Amino acid sequence: MITIKTMKQIATCKTIPSFRSSGARGRSLSLPADRARMAAGYQHLLTQESQRQWRSRVWQERNLGTL
Repeated sequence: MITIKTMKQIATCKTIPSFRSSGARGRSLSLPADRARMAAGYQHLLTQESQRQWRSRVWQERNLGTL
């Protein structure tokens, strides 16, 4: 189960380059370049989140290990 804690976890036009939220261009996601940019942007978000979790886990292990 996925729990959303902040708006940063939701992909929007501010977090993914060339993300089009309006339905005015129905074929926008069918273009290979747009799909590639969306995939790259989403992968970047996932990478940032995994790095954040890793740093948090390392910090907790270091601080809790010294108790």
